[in-house]
Amino acid sequence: MPEHKAIYRWSKRDAIDHAELDRWRESHRENCDCARAIERAINEKLIKVYYQPVIRTSTKTLCGFEASARWDDPEYGLLSPAVFIPPLEETHMIQRLDIYVINEVCRMLRERIDQHLDVVPVSFNLSRIDFLIGDIVSTI
Repeated sequence: MPEHKAIYRWSKRDAIDHAELDRWRESHRENCDCARAIERAINEKLIKVYYQPVIRTSTKTLCGFEASARWDDPEYGLLSPAVFIPPLEETHMIQRLDIYVINEVCRMLRERIDQHLDVVPVSFNLSRIDFLIGDIVSTI
């Protein structure tokens, strides 16, 4: 199957219902519900860390991964960071998510090291809010 057809099928299958996502955003912005929602999502392991391979173009070899978070909400399904990051930043709860992702990356790397498997560098994103509301470097 040509690549463009596979991409089309993937994007069509995973098409975003923007109205439903807007309802999710609004429901989680009210009454600081986002704070409770992120705690619940973390405690119930609804936040999943995905690892995007980073390929060195000159050699076409794997040189690392980039970790990113996805929220697997029981009601709304797999949510993109574009849906839940803005409300978490607005309520200053983003650091809770960022620390969770870092801990999950470290846990995964520790498991691989303990199993004598290869490891490569893993990058992760931090929000600007992390630097504004606290000392993220000391926290890490």
